[in-house]
Amino acid sequence: MQMGRCWRRVLTGWIWLVALFAMGPAQSADCPIALRLTQAPGQVQCLSDLRVAEQTSANWRRKIGEVAKSAPAWVLAGSVTPAPQCAAFAEIAVYQPTLFIQRDRAMSEVASACPKGCECTVAIMNGAVQNPAIVDLWSKSLPEFAQPATPLPPSATKETNACGFNQQIEVAPGKHICITDLPVAKMKPAKWGREVGDLVKSFRNWSLILPKEDSAICRPYVGLIELSTGTGPANPLFGQAIERELANCPSQCECKLVVSQGRSVDVARLTSWGVPGRQAGTEVPTPTLSSTAAALTAVTSSNSQTQAREQERLAQEARAREQERLAQEARLREQERLAQEARAREQERLAQEARLREQERLAQEARAREQERLAQEARLRDQERLAQEARAREEENQRLRLELARLQQEARKAPEPSPLAPPPLSNRKALVIGNDNYKNVSKLMNAREDARAMAQSLEKAGYRVLLRLDLSEREMKSVMRMFKGMVEPGDEVAIFYAGHGVQLGAVNYLLPTDVGSDSEDQVRDEAIPLQRVLDDMNEKRVKFTLAIMDACRDNPFKPTVAGRSIGAGTRGLAPTAAATGQMIVFSAGQGQQALDRLGDKDTSRNGLFTRVFVQEMLKPGVPIDRVVKNVRNEVSALAKSIGHEQVPAIYDQVLGDFYFVRRNTP
Repeated sequence: MQMGRCWRRVLTGWIWLVALFAMGPAQSADCPIALRLTQAPGQVQCLSDLRVAEQTSANWRRKIGEVAKSAPAWVLAGSVTPAPQCAAFAEIAVYQPTLFIQRDRAMSEVASACPKGCECTVAIMNGAVQNPAIVDLWSKSLPEFAQPATPLPPSATKETNACGFNQQIEVAPGKHICITDLPVAKMKPAKWGREVGDLVKSFRNWSLILPKEDSAICRPYVGLIELSTGTGPANPLFGQAIERELANCPSQCECKLVVSQGRSVDVARLTSWGVPGRQAGTEVPTPTLSSTAAALTAVTSSNSQTQAREQERLAQEARAREQERLAQEARLREQERLAQEARAREQERLAQEARLREQERLAQEARAREQERLAQEARLRDQERLAQEARAREEENQRLRLELARLQQEARKAPEPSPLAPPPLSNRKALVIGNDNYKNVSKLMNAREDARAMAQSLEKAGYRVLLRLDLSEREMKSVMRMFKGMVEPGDEVAIFYAGHGVQLGAVNYLLPTDVGSDSEDQVRDEAIPLQRVLDDMNEKRVKFTLAIMDACRDNPFKPTVAGRSIGAGTRGLAPTAAATGQMIVFSAGQGQQALDRLGDKDTSRNGLFTRVFVQEMLKPGVPIDRVVKNVRNEVSALAKSIGHEQVPAIYDQVLGDFYFVRRNTP
């Protein structure tokens, strides 16, 4: 009967404990889940309650509490070195909870930020306390902190490498003890049947649960938990293993987690717990259910108030574990949500990149089509230009054929040549060019007629004449090369040019009919330097060169938008230097305009300078230098008669006398 009542009391106690565990979850710490800290099952606090939460992160430039609140997972490091600058150190890093490589990188990052001369380590990892000493420091003011609250036995403190890595326990930053130096190392947990010190040698990660005191009842509940690699306090498997061990422990033994993954969470219990009165290595018997129930009944009957408090504590721990489980589930859901959002953002980014690539492809195709259109238009314009040039050449050829026919007819009707006009001489050669029909600058009226008149007069004087009209750049350069090939050393050469000319710097240029008008550089590239013509004759060692330039008209180029003009002045050519054996004649002096006609009643088809020159040059027996001076005097007088100043410029380096027409000897 007595035994029946005992069993009923035991059964009632177990039912009461189960009911307490089945109660709803207790209120969690009053702060966001991301800021909750768990040091051990049932011990929950808020990061925002610690002084470190208000400290500004050097890396983030924000308060540590704000960074942790918005991070998916975080690592917080600190130091327990006594120096104030070390104890004040705190740094946080963020990582994705599903990526271990990011976690390891975050741990390395906070460790590398440690001040020089300080010993720093991870204090909190994603809400799980890794080093209670540092967390305890952050809850106090700096001057109060010097050493860990529970002093260590001097014999227990060893260097880091004094024992195997798996056998070391970190009791403070830089402070380690060996499990093999503690009495508990000789214990044999009922689950394993081997000594604790021997077991931990082969464990990668392990945690140790100890009762409050060493007694016959509590000794069998020494708990050793092996953790697989990557299992940490934030993993649900870790909490479940701790809960199972604690649930098996009788309430009067008050079992507690004292070592978690190589770090001590209760130094006092770890270093003081021993096995008095027992030989090392002896087997610890496993208690039976009846002995455990009897012990529980004895304690309950002797001290009901203590039993009630213990039941309340167990209920609170159960609620705390449930809250932690719910919090863990909430964190997992939040992590999954963040991962989904990250995947959605990545998909959006990839879609945006695809859209940009498509837009770029379409833009490139549009640019290619536009370039092809422009190229096609350029080809059409070039074909049209070539066709117009061909038509113009055909018209010019037709005009030349008609002119030739007219001249042949006139020649047939003309009287016999005067005995004063000698036949063409092989050493007398002339190049005559007249340009009227300009495309990009103002056209002229009588340059071609002046060229024809000069060519006829030179032929009468015995010159072999090469006459060309309205020449483009290519044609003008070609005919000059042709003429240079005709000239021999010792020849007497005459060069006549009627058309536009311009001075650029100190250089005079003769303009072909297709010269551009965009810039001086373009004119220099496309026009013909007068000095080149003179140098060609000097290079051929010509005996006498007469260069007649009827090109002193207005500057044909219009001012640019900026108000700048192409050419040094409004009209005329720059003074030039003649080589030995050369005479250069300009139709007007520097800055003067060569007249095309003398008023509205002037019906001559030739300009003033050319009409006078062709008359004077055929006078027999007059040296060429005298002919040129007579032309200058006559032109100057005629120009003054209508109020205009035009004095032809002469640059003479000729030695000896040369004649257009020599006087006949009897």
